[in-house]
Formats: sequence, C-alpha cells, structure tokens
Amino acid sequence: MVGLIAALGPPALAAYPVLAYCDREARRGRATVGLRLCLALGIGAGLSAAGYFLWLFFVGPPGTTYHVCETAAWLAIAGFGWTRCATAGLSSTASGAIEQTDQQAARLSAASRSPPRQRLLTFSFVAALALAAIGAIANYRNSPLGDWDAWTIWNQRARFLFRGGPQWRQAFSPAFAHRDYPLLLPCSNARLWSYLGAEAAWVPWLLGTLFTLATVGLLAAAVCRLRSQSQGVLAGLTLLGMVPFLDRGSLQYADVPLAFFLLAAVLLLALYDASQHRRAGYLVLSGLMAGLAAWTKNEGLVLLLVLPAARGLTTWRRNGFRGVMVEWLVWTVGVLPPLALVVIQKLCLAGGNEFVTGQSWSVLLAKLADPWRYAMIAQAFAVHAMRIARPFAVVAPLYYLLIGRRKHSTDAGSLPTACAVLLLMLAAYFAIYLVTPCELGWHLATSAERLLLHLTPLGVWILFLGLATPEEIISCP
Repeated sequence: MVGLIAALGPPALAAYPVLAYCDREARRGRATVGLRLCLALGIGAGLSAAGYFLWLFFVGPPGTTYHVCETAAWLAIAGFGWTRCATAGLSSTASGAIEQTDQQAARLSAASRSPPRQRLLTFSFVAALALAAIGAIANYRNSPLGDWDAWTIWNQRARFLFRGGPQWRQAFSPAFAHRDYPLLLPCSNARLWSYLGAEAAWVPWLLGTLFTLATVGLLAAAVCRLRSQSQGVLAGLTLLGMVPFLDRGSLQYADVPLAFFLLAAVLLLALYDASQHRRAGYLVLSGLMAGLAAWTKNEGLVLLLVLPAARGLTTWRRNGFRGVMVEWLVWTVGVLPPLALVVIQKLCLAGGNEFVTGQSWSVLLAKLADPWRYAMIAQAFAVHAMRIARPFAVVAPLYYLLIGRRKHSTDAGSLPTACAVLLLMLAAYFAIYLVTPCELGWHLATSAERLLLHLTPLGVWILFLGLATPEEIISCP
C-alpha cells in the first residue's frame, strides 16, 4: 500500500495545483474540486508513464534511483505549484469575487425550489458509483487478468517492460502483433509494479477502474460547472447506467482511458469558452489531453487531426483566421510532449501498422466502391450503439421532449465543437473499417463496440450540455 501511494500520490499532487492555477477563475465548490481531482489523476498517470518510458529508453530499467529522482521531481513541482496558487490567492476567498463560468446556471441552481429532489439525485449518484465499484470487483474476481486485449496486448507488454531488464526491447519483437500500439497503459502498469516490487495482478485492474470512475466524475463535475448540479448528477447517472462502458474499464482495456482523455480534451475547450479572460492554460491542457490520448491508443492519433479541425470549423466565424491560428498554436504546445513519445516509440521500437500497409491502390478503391461494406458498417454501428445506450435509447428522447433545449448560452462555441468532434471521429472510424485489410465481419464484431465506447462519454456530454436543466424548468413561471 505504501508503494502504491508513493506511485500515485506525487504525480496527482503535482498536477492539481497546475490545474488550479489554470482554472483560477472558477468559483470554489465541490464540482470544481472534483473536476480538478479527476483531471489530476489522468494527467498524473499519463505524465508519470511518460517519465517511466523516457528513463527506460535513455537510461535503462528503472530502479531505486529512478524512484527517488521521480518522487523528488514531482514533489518539487507540487511545492512550486502550491506556492504559485497561494501567491495568486487561490487558497483564500479572494477568488470568490471572480465570476462563475456560467452565471445563469449558478443563479438558477441557487433558486431551485426542490432541495429534497436534489439530495435524492445525489444519493442515487453515490449509490450508482458504489454499484459500479462492486461490479468492478466482481469482474476482477471472475477475470483477474482482464479480458482478451488486456492479457494479449496491454498487460503482456507491461510484463515485458517490467521483467525484461536489459532485454526490455523484446516487447517489440516481430513475433508479437500490434507492436506499434502506444505505451501509456503498459508503462503505467510497469511503473506501478516497479514501485511495489512485484507483479501484482490487481494493478492493471485498479488502474482501469480508477480511469472508469474518473471519467464518470469528470463528466458529472464538468456538467455541474457549466450547467447545474442536477444536470451534472443526471449526466453521471446516465454514464453509470451504460454497463458495457463500466465493464471495459475493469476488464483492463485501453478504451476507457482513451475515452477519458478524449472527453477531457473537449471539455477543457468548453471551460476555455466559458471563461471570461480566455486563459491559455485551458488550451494547453486540452492539447496535453489530446496528446495523451494519442499515446494511449492509435485511435487517439485521429483525435489530433479531428479536434483542431472541429475547433477551426466552429470558431472561424467568431474569431476569424488569425484567432483560429493562435488557438491552434497554443493548443499544439500541449500536444507536442506526448506526441514526441509516440514518434520515438513508432520510429525506434515498433514496426509498421498492419492496417495501413500491404494493400494496393486497386484493392483500396474496390473496397471504397463496394456498397455492401457501407451497409455492413452502418448496421454494426447502429446495433452496437443501441447495446451501449440501452436503456437510455428510449429515455433520452423522452427526456429531451420533456425538458427541451438550452435556451441561452454564453459559450456558444463549445457545443458545436463537441458535436463536430463526435461526427468527425465517427466518420474517421467508418473510413477505417472501409479499408481494413481484415475480414470486415470479424473486424466489426471484435472492435466496433469498443470504438463507439471511446465516444460514449462525449455523447453524454453533448446531450446534457445542450439540454435545459431541471432548475431552469422549475424556475419557469
């Protein structure tokens, strides 16, 4: 337990004050603290895994010296960050004079006439979180090594990195499939094992479960910040009701961490739009999250193209070409460090990707001209989307009819950006299936649900960001 705290604590402790400083306009409250804690967990996990990989690549197998140096670095960053926060007055009530990100939401929340209903919603959310944790424990008891991809790809590679010593590069031997898969999850697991001094089977499960719960918490807290408390709790309950998403995390797949970073990259842009002074820190953090998504799975590389394209499309009319270029440049500052890790791994360790090599142009054009492939992919997307959304496929439209759309918005760019990201990601996934070298039916059956799970939290975010809140309905005359 001491080793686990030493591994997880300092990175999160260092990330939190950085987030607090970038987010210094926010009013203090549980939603703000929860949002920062969830983001700190993701940033800490991603950057600590990056440090492990760099040490392994340039120095050698990490040992006691690595642990001492890393812990000292994180504590130094934490000390500097907390000092800056104190200097900026974030630890005092002076920050309370700065506006809430959405003043109308704050006013309506305070005017809510049904506090017992709010308490019931909060109790339901806590109970659902507890049930999700129980379900994760049950998954561990049934499958302590995770499901197929966990023990054939992610955990296997982590074991090579941890056990391999000077021969750790054998993890990228041509004998293994998917050599080019990014290393955030394997490095995170190997790093935790190095602190524990043993290859504990529960470590990958714990990391996957933490990312699952952090994604739920991130979604709920962000909607609370930008809309209302009830809206945030309902968003969290909706995601907690999607059992396939919860299961994939505790079964140790990389799809849930990818969903976390994808959601974080988009909602940080929403916080940027909602802030009065448009702090550049939000853009840098959004870029960092997108870069960590690219270092989690290859699908994250698609986000590096989709997110700036979606942002440019939705902000061009407001900010013009110059404004879009400035945002892109600042956003890229956050992207570059994790992207450099991806480049190092793919150029120096991994071979080519089997999905983009070995096909002639004539074969690709024949696939693109085949209407049955389009029909198969569309059908698979629809079927798996219904399985994931069940039972909300009926409830969500009824809720929309009862509550209605959001009437007024002071951050008009965030919702169109999120919608554009969702549609472009879906289009990119659709295109990948069109040209896949694998047998299409098998490829869809084994991966389509997981690809849609990447976008599930984002879809819930869009729904509850665009809907009116219960407080708005209650306050109507």
